[in-house]
Amino acid sequence: MNKRQKFILSAYAAIVTAMVVFPPFAVTYRGADIGTGYHLIWTGSSKSATTNGPLGTVDPAKLSAQPVGATLVAGALLLATKD
Repeated sequence: MNKRQKFILSAYAAIVTAMVVFPPFAVTYRGADIGTGYHLIWTGSSKSATTNGPLGTVDPAKLSAQPVGATLVAGALLLATKD
C-alpha cells in the first residue's frame, strides 16, 4: 500500500466517523420528513436553530446511504491509485 492509498483510507475513516458523530436529523410534519440538519449525536432532544422546534430523530435512510457513497468513492480512489 502506497502513501496515497494510506491517505485515502485515513480520510475515509475520518469522514465515516464524522458521519456517525454528526448524523442527519429529521422531523415528521404532516406525513412528510423534513430535514433539520446535521447535529451531534447526543443533542437529539435539543432545539433546532432552523425550525425552532425539536431536532427530531436521526434520519436512518440518509445515514445509511452516506457511508455507502463514501465507500464507493474511497474504493474507486484506491483502485485508481493502485501501483
